[in-house]
Parts: sequence; structure tokens; C-alpha cells
Amino acid sequence: MKRHYFSGLEGSWFSRFSAYGLLTLLLCCQSVFSQLTIPAGNTLTYLDARPLSVDYTYERTASIYTAAEMGIAAGSTITGIRYYLESTTFTQNTPIKVYLSNVSGTSYFSMIYSNVVPSGSPQYSGTLPAAMFNAGRWIHIPLSTPFTYTGNNIQVLVETNAGSSGATESSTSKQFRWSPGGTNCTQNWNTWQSTFNNNSYGIPEGRKPNIQLWYSTSGEAGNVSFDNTIFTASENTTASIIVNRNGGSTGAVSVNYATSNGTATAGVDYTAASGTLTWADGDMTPKTISIPINADFVLDNAETVNLTLSDPAGTTIANGATATVKITDVLPPMSGTYTVGTGGDFPSLSNAGGIFQEINTRIAGVSGPLTINIISDLTGETGNIELNEIAGGYPVLIQPFGAARTISGALSTTSNMGLLRFNGTDNVTINGSLTGASAASCQIGGDASIRQLTIVNNSIGTTAGILFQSATSGAYNNTVKNVNVVGYSPASGYGIMYRVFPHSGSVPSLVNNQNSRVENCSVKKAMSGIYSAGSTTSNPSTGLIITQNDISATGTDRVSKNAVFIANETNPQVTFNKVNILNNISDISETVGLAIGASQAYSQSVTSGGISGAIVANNWIMGVVSTVDLGGSTAGIAISGTAFGTPNIVRNNMISNVSGLSQYTYHVAGIWVVGAVASETKLYNNTISLYGDRGPRTNQSCSYGIGISGLDPSVEMKNNIISTTQIATGGGTVKTYAVGTLSTTFANLVSNNNVFYSAGVQDGGFRSGGLSNNTGTNYATLADWTAATTRDANSIEVQPVFAAPTDLHLIPASNTAISSLGVPLADVTTDFDCQPRYTVNLTPGADEINGTAFSIFTAAGTNGTISPSGTMAVVANADQTFTVAPNCGYAVADVFVDGVSQGAITTYTFTNVTANHTISVIFTASVPTITASGATTFCQGGSVTLTSSSATGNVWSTGATTQSITVTEAGAYTVSVNNGSCITAASAPIVVSISAGPATPTISASGATTFCQGGTVTLTSSAATGNVWSTGATTQSITVSASGSYSVSVNNGSCSSALSAPTTVTVNALPATPTISASGATTFCQGGSVTLTSSSATGNLWSNGATTQSITVSASAAYSVSVNNGSCSSALSAPTTVTVNALPATPTISASGATTFCQGGSVTLTSSAATGNVWSTGATTQSITVSASGSYSVSVDNGTCSSATSAATTVTVNALPAT
Repeated sequence: MKRHYFSGLEGSWFSRFSAYGLLTLLLCCQSVFSQLTIPAGNTLTYLDARPLSVDYTYERTASIYTAAEMGIAAGSTITGIRYYLESTTFTQNTPIKVYLSNVSGTSYFSMIYSNVVPSGSPQYSGTLPAAMFNAGRWIHIPLSTPFTYTGNNIQVLVETNAGSSGATESSTSKQFRWSPGGTNCTQNWNTWQSTFNNNSYGIPEGRKPNIQLWYSTSGEAGNVSFDNTIFTASENTTASIIVNRNGGSTGAVSVNYATSNGTATAGVDYTAASGTLTWADGDMTPKTISIPINADFVLDNAETVNLTLSDPAGTTIANGATATVKITDVLPPMSGTYTVGTGGDFPSLSNAGGIFQEINTRIAGVSGPLTINIISDLTGETGNIELNEIAGGYPVLIQPFGAARTISGALSTTSNMGLLRFNGTDNVTINGSLTGASAASCQIGGDASIRQLTIVNNSIGTTAGILFQSATSGAYNNTVKNVNVVGYSPASGYGIMYRVFPHSGSVPSLVNNQNSRVENCSVKKAMSGIYSAGSTTSNPSTGLIITQNDISATGTDRVSKNAVFIANETNPQVTFNKVNILNNISDISETVGLAIGASQAYSQSVTSGGISGAIVANNWIMGVVSTVDLGGSTAGIAISGTAFGTPNIVRNNMISNVSGLSQYTYHVAGIWVVGAVASETKLYNNTISLYGDRGPRTNQSCSYGIGISGLDPSVEMKNNIISTTQIATGGGTVKTYAVGTLSTTFANLVSNNNVFYSAGVQDGGFRSGGLSNNTGTNYATLADWTAATTRDANSIEVQPVFAAPTDLHLIPASNTAISSLGVPLADVTTDFDCQPRYTVNLTPGADEINGTAFSIFTAAGTNGTISPSGTMAVVANADQTFTVAPNCGYAVADVFVDGVSQGAITTYTFTNVTANHTISVIFTASVPTITASGATTFCQGGSVTLTSSSATGNVWSTGATTQSITVTEAGAYTVSVNNGSCITAASAPIVVSISAGPATPTISASGATTFCQGGTVTLTSSAATGNVWSTGATTQSITVSASGSYSVSVNNGSCSSALSAPTTVTVNALPATPTISASGATTFCQGGSVTLTSSSATGNLWSNGATTQSITVSASAAYSVSVNNGSCSSALSAPTTVTVNALPATPTISASGATTFCQGGSVTLTSSAATGNVWSTGATTQSITVSASGSYSVSVDNGTCSSATSAATTVTVNALPAT
């Protein structure tokens, strides 16, 4: 149950914003960076990485940021806000609104949402695209309406409507940085309702999103800062580092920048950059530092480059002066063989992480042919990733490997159209044979035994199993061969499609596809089997070949509308295909086996199908049947040409069982020719048989063996057999005709040597001047037709006898009347079975039953020619010579006659031919070879010289044209030779690999690296082993005591790292040792002194701590001095010893009696010292006898020093009275 809180903002009412939505908005854009992160703390605990909003969709969040937190001057203009996105698991386009308000309160109490939203328009309102949500970056939202800050607190409110499903915005889909804030500093509104309730109550809490503000303060210069602290760039690209000016724009400012090595090395991993960024007065445009990142093809992911801002002029640097670029590895260019499937190099073709994505996004591209081996069944293809055009046009081969394989899946987005989709890609071959085999020539419907790759498209709707599209440059030389394609349902979709896209009627594409090929494939469960269309009649695709395909499945596996549909194609070939179509799907009204520029048999149509130079030959159309009661048309072959190019030829086809419930101007026809203006169509040696009951539907239209629309189009019909006995039991005026034309004139109709037969209850014979019921003129007999048209003078009207209803081979004994009716045609030298046509009176229709002639079958592949080519009909006992010519860059390797090697010859003559023969040629590329001067795997910094076997004309894959090249980078290197006429195929590649060296070590010092002589410092490498110091030492640490630049590299046994950044050690010299001179004797009595003087005038440091040049000492000691020059101290001087002798004890005087007495008396004064006395009277005895008044004292001299004088003894002698 959802809890509700009464909600309000303490101190004022405000609008509130959805933190979720705001964060989402921030993610989308990132251009500018603010001075402060608010709040500053972010411990990134579980609670600190959260959605900007609360949980699901339709969220609102409001937060208060205090003036103290922001530190922005009142009157500043806020123009943007940023949030930091920690992680993301789901992104989508997100509508969002952002409101900013100046407020006085600092916290919320629960209140309803409508009372929080500020009046007026939001500062931002828009939709943030999913692609802008990039984790690990600050996301910038530029405000469309700048906000004026008053100096109070600011409320930021975000509201977002992320979608209609709660699952689209989970609590972990976008995680932003939050931090603890003041009490109830944020209020959230969350809901599970499809429409947000503005009267719902919010939930206050004590956290809020971290933000950065983009603002300008009038009169302030502002600061400069990196847009983010960490940038990423891939190898072989240029890293773009954004530096912003924020907080003010007054005055011109500048800052210096420079790169330095992190773990990446300048000159190897990147190109060093330095310079000055400047902003003019008023300019706040972000500036860009460009750092070229090199591709070294070494697996050393996440190497780093350091960037530093310094010396700001007129501004300050905010948010730190350093940033880091992390370099993402670029893998070597792709070339050679890759595996897809369980345990392979890639898990899929078209899914994320599959090989198509890798080829498209590999920064180093492709350097040679690619072979993609399917090593297991692929069951989850989504068609999400197409294979795009490959620079260099290198061929791509997709094939099963090890066993027959199935690729299945369903498009996650049906608008992608193709389960396996190729967008502008050239030279792609999908070959389903495990051995690369081809079906035997002339094998109608191909060889099912070598179709060992099956594509199953389980997508509903208009999609294709395999899709090639032109993109903007055309798709050339793409082949699908030996593949089974299975769709979802006969009601929709295509098996194999080639199309021009993007293209529309209003904006037609200016490109086309060339040399597309579908060979020996089968298609099941689709509306259309094989589709190919160029852009317009004036810009057709060219060189299409559709041959030996089986589109004849029945039941639920059937194809329902077209086996083949092509339009706007020059020189297409549709040959040796087996066709059976059954349409019982109500929304598909038109059914045509081979739709060659025309998808229907419509009597009024003269629309050009853009087809010229077509060969439609040797196709076996076993049935084209529609049971749809909508009156649409049904045809075995429908063809519509164009006024451009050469005539279209339809020859040697067997067409039977064509039936449908057609009405009005839509018809049933074995062959339908659209009389497009100025088009030319030649119908030679076709056999058509219409029979059976079309069904009980009333008002059906007529059926025709051959129907021709248009006004007197150019059509030539020779040597055809047309038989119809078809009926429609629905009754009415419906008839069946051998031939019918819309035209009443026949100047451009050439028709002769044909066999016609029409019979049955609805036999109409022939018709002209109209094709619908009750229109035009009927001719009951061939004679009537000939009389009216003056055509078919040598044709006959007789019933042919076929082997079976759908096997229209003639029974020779039963067809004597027609066996020799035909005339030789230059375009028809063999029959339906590739047997040679008789050279005189040949048999009409697809099956030749006359003559004694033999066939010589030729095969030359694609790298040369054999002339004459194709299947040659040779009269018995005649000779036939063949000439072999290799293409430029190739040579004849061998010629095989009837399977026997004849060697590398260029001509061969069959003499006196009495049997069928084969002649085939194998060509080999005249390609150079490459020799290497040494190992092709070496350490970074090494090289190898590659030499071509050709002395001249070399063209290396690097672009070099010398015979030899020296390479230092990993890659696949090839060479071809230009002989002045052509360029050979590329040589087999030589793959150069560079072994990654150890990481560049760093040096740490145990202490200061500048010290005085006699000191040391220990330098330690960050690598525990393999160290090689510049001193030659190999330990991890060295102790140095001499000045020098010390560096270290690491050798892992194979490669050495780059040298570390050097550590400079400076050892300063010591000052000279001073000497001491004394001003006098250094031995004296207590109370005396001596002055000691240093020989150095300055920098003295005496042993007593004095720093003067001279000191006066009065105490016994050994005095020394050293000199410090500001860096180092000298050795101590030799000491000077001062000796101070102690004084004798001060004596005392004792008197022998009173010291005051009458004249004539005396007193004896005695010193306490037995010896050395010196009395004040001069006496030196211990005692003196005095008789005169006076002050008497004594001192003691021990021979060295004298004591202090004793206290005086006063003697007073009184005078005697006068006598």
C-alpha cells in the first residue's frame, strides 16, 4: 500500500522537481562544468548512488541547495545545471522539465505536489535522448531560460514522464550521485498511476543529488576547469578534452596546458600536446585540447595520459588542475578466418557482441579477406546489427563449418527488414556448402545435397531471411549460394531480398546494386521467394543472376505469391529454377511464378518494369495456382521491359498448371508480356500447357497460353509450343486462348514456327483487340489467326503429347508432326536439358527430340575466360576449338578435358566429336609472396623488414611502393603488383604481432634526492623483479651517493618496458673546513676569557651554537666550528681547547682578640689558609700582628691563581687620653 504524507516547505511554499527526471535530463547533454560540487561530500555508499527521482515512471523530486553551499554572488545568472551519472542499466528518451526557484527555507514538510510547482514556465522543457545517458560523467542540462539568483537558497525541481510502463524506469536504471544534506532537504513524489496525480503528497528525506552549476557573475572573470576529471579515447582517434570557463566572463583570461606520461608513453601511445587556451572578454565558450592517440595494436588497455592546467592569467583553476585520459585498446585490423557459435570467436552474427558489430566498429578496420565459419547452430539471431560496407571492399565468406548448420531467430525490430542484413556491403558470399561445391550445370532446381546451411526467419510481417541493400553507395558482387531459407509463413515476407534503400518515389536513390547472385538455394514459407529491384528504369541495377533455385515446396512450406520478383534490372539472368506456387491467402490477389518486371497479368497495363537484356531460360514452372476468390491475376511468367537496352529473351522454359479465379481485366496466362512502350521481348522455344478446371467462380476472365498487353508492342514468338484445354466451371462467356493480344495491329509482332493447340468446351482459339470477356476479335483456328495477322505462316495447330501434365518433355514417337518444325535461332543452341539443338530442323518447345549433335560443357570460373563459353552444340564428327585466357593478375594453372589434366595450355581442340564432353579451366592468382627478415612477433620498439618477391610494381597494404618495407606496428601486411595494366590479387598476408612489454616502472626515493656530499638515497623500482637500472644494477633498489639521472626498465624475459621517468640525484659539495685562531692564551684563571675567530667570514656554526665569526669564551671546553653555505655544512674544524683554572678558596680572617683597643695594644689576625697568603699589608705569613687602626684583608695565591680577597677585618686603635 502506498503511504501518503502531508507535505510542505518550511518557511515558504515551493515548486518541486523530480530528481529522477532532472538527473535524466542532465545525462543527455554535457558541455559545461561548474566551479563547485554541491554538496561537496560524496562517500558513494549504497545510499549515495541512487535514481535522481524515486522509482518508476511519472516521478517528481525537489531539493534545496543553500546559499552557503553554493557561494554564488547575488545577481549571478545560472545558465546550466549538471548531475553526475554513476551507472546506467537502461536508457530511453525521457521528457523532462526543470524549475529553479529562489527560496528562503531549508527543509520540507510533506505537501501536495500542486502546491510546490512554481508559477511560470520551467527553465528547461524538452526530451533527453537515450543516447545522452553516459555513465561515469557529469551530465549537463543547458537552461533554455536563464535563472537570476537573488542570494537566497535555491530549490531545484524536476518532473519527468518516462513512459507508460513501470518497468521502463527501475530504481537502478540510472544511478546518480547523492549526498547527505540538511534535514528534509529533498521531497519526492512517486506513483504507479498511468497519469500523475498533482494532489499526491510527497515524502521528505535528508539526501539530495550532487549538482554543479553553470553561472556567470557580472564583473567577475570566473574560473577555468576541466569538463571532467577522467576522459576516455580509443587508439587511432583524437581525444577531445574540454576546458570550461565558468562563474564570469569579464576580461580576457588564459591558461596553459600540457600532457605528460601516465602509463602511456608520448611518441608511442600518443602525441604530446601543449599550448595556451584563451578566452576573450565576454567569451565563455568551452575550449578543446586535442590529443592524437596512436594505434599500437598492443593489448595494453587503459593506459593513461596526464593533463595539467597551469599559469592561469586573469583567472583561477577550479576543481583541480589535473585530468586523465584513459586509452582504450584498438584491436588489429581484421583479416582471415573467424568462428561464430558455441565456443567460437563470436557468439552470433547479428546480435550485439556478434561479428557483424565487431567488423563495423573495429577502429583499425579490415585489412584482408574475411572467412566466417559457423561452427554451431545459431538460435537467437535478432537482426539488430547489420554488416556495413567494408573499407577496401575485402571479400567476406560466410559458411557452415564441421557440419550442416542452422541460423534462426526473429527480428527484434521488424523495420530492420532482414534477419541477416547487409547494408551497402560488397563482395559478400554466403555459401552453404561445407566443401564450397556448386550444383552441376544444367541441374534445374539445383542440388539439395549441398545446401548445408539453413536460415530460419521467425519474424512476423514484411521481413526477409537475407537482405542486401544498397545504402548510399550501392551493393556489389554479393552472392547467396547453397542455402535453405525458411520464413515464418506463406502469408508474408521474403526469402532473399536485394533492394535499393533508402529510396522512395519522391526521393529516388541515385545508386544501384551490381552483380547480385542467388544460386542453388531453396526458399520455403514466404510470400515471395527471391526479390531484387533497382531504383528506377533510368537507374537500374545490373548483372543479377538467379539460377538453379528450388522454390517448389508444398503445403505449409509453400511460397504463395512469387518465386522470383525483379524490377529495374539490366541484363538479369533467371535460369534453371524450379517453381511451384500455391496462393490461398485472401490478402494476396496477384500470383506470378517469375515476375520479371511485372507482378500481374493485367490487360490494361503498359507500365515499364525496367527490365532489359534479361535471359529467362530453362525454368521449370510446375504450377502457379491461386484459389483466392478476389479476381486477381495468375501467370507462370510475367515480363515487362523498358525502352532502354537490349531485348529480353524468354527461352526453353516449361510452364504448366497455371490456374486462378481471375476476373475483369485480370487474367490467367502461361506467359504474360506487358507491352511497355518501346520494349522488346523475344519468346523462344517455350513449352506451355494450361489445363484443368479453374473453379466454379462466376464471371471469370479469359486465360491465355501467351497474353500480350499494349498497343502493338515489339514481341517475337518463335519455336514455342502452347497448349490449353482449360475450363472454368463457373460458366459465363469465359474462354481459353492459345494467344491473345490487346492490340489490333501487328506491325511489331513476329510469330512463326510455333505449335498451337486449344481445345475443350471453352476453347477460344486466338484473340486480338481485347483481352477481357466479350471484347476484341476471336479466331477459332490458326488459319483464321494467320489470315488476320499475316503471322505464323509456318506454325501448326496440333496437340502435343507430353510425358506428364507437369513434365512437358515430348514423347518423340507421338510428336512426329512437330519434331522438325522449328528454325535455328542464334540465342537458342541447347534445350531445356542443355542438350544441343539440332542445327537444321529443330524441335519447337523446350525439349529437343531431333538431331545427332553433341554438347561440350565449359567452365572457367571467375578469374579468366574460355571461348566460346557456355554449352556448345557441336555437330557429329565436327571439330571445336576453345581458347583460354586468364584475367589480369591470374595465370592458367590447368585445363581439364573430361576430367583429365591437360596442363597449363591456352587452346584445346576437340576433333571428330562423337560424344558429349566437358572442358574446364583452373586459374591461379599471379600474386607475389612476402619474406620477412626475421621474426614477425617482437617486442614493442622492434621492427621487421618485409620483402616482396617482385622487384617492381609493388603496392603494399600500407601504400608503400618499394620492394621492401620496414614495419614497427602490428597488423596484417599484404602486397600486390601493378604491371602497368592491372593489379594482381593481394598476397597471402604476413601478420606482424607486437608483444606487450611490461608496464613502465616508476621510481620512489627513500628521501630527498638533493643532498650534501657524503649522503645517500635509496631508489626503488615499482617492479619487484626484472629491473635493469641505468647503473647496470638489477636489484629492485639501489643506493646512490653521486649526482646523476637514474632510470630503470623492466625485462620480463621477452620484452623490456620503456624506461621509467628519470629521477635526478644532486650531491652538493661541502664548504672548506675552517680553522680557529685565539686572541690570547687559552689557559687562564677563572674570570678570564679568550676570543676565538673562525677563518670563514660567514656561515659559521660554533660548537657552542654561536653563528658569528668570533666568540669570546670564559669556560673550559674544546671549541670547534663548521661552515654552512646554505646547502651543506663543512667538516668540523680542529678543536681549540680552552682551560680555565679554578681560584683558591677565599680565605677568612680570625682575630686573636678584640679588634678595638687602646693605643699601645695589638691584635693578631690569622688567615684560614696556611700558605700563599698575601695580606693587604703585603705580609705573606699566615698571621700578622697589627697595632694600628685600619681595614685588613687577605687573599691566597696558590702559585697560579689568586683567590678573591677575604672580607675585611677592621681594627680600631683608640688614642690614649692625654697624659
